[in-house]
Amino acid sequence: MRHLKDHWYIAIALLAIFVTGNGFGYVFGAKTSHPAQEITTVATSAWAGATLDKLQTALDLSPEQRVAIRSKVDATAAKVIAARERTLFDYHVLLLTLHDELENDLDPAQQERLQQAKSSLEETIRSRFSDLPQPAS
Repeated sequence: MRHLKDHWYIAIALLAIFVTGNGFGYVFGAKTSHPAQEITTVATSAWAGATLDKLQTALDLSPEQRVAIRSKVDATAAKVIAARERTLFDYHVLLLTLHDELENDLDPAQQERLQQAKSSLEETIRSRFSDLPQPAS
């Protein structure tokens, strides 16, 4: 029985180490955003691949059919991902607008914290959506 108890202590210690490491990584880790082009390329490829796999499963496509529809799926993937990126951009701009609307309802200390959050949001927009027209600051 002692042997089993030792295994539980080891498991709990490993879990504690994992949770602590995860917490430190979250708190002290670099908060970076990836360039829009990198995200778009990966997302387009992933969406196209997943869509082709779903079509293959649902329709039992022949290899020739799969090749024939690949370009159409790729073209649609690019449009879907572009629409998603534009929607995410619009979402971020709406958050900026909300920051502006909240400012008059806050005390000076809250306004300062809100301004810091707004600056961080603006930097995210600049780095993530560099290929889209930027909102006026």
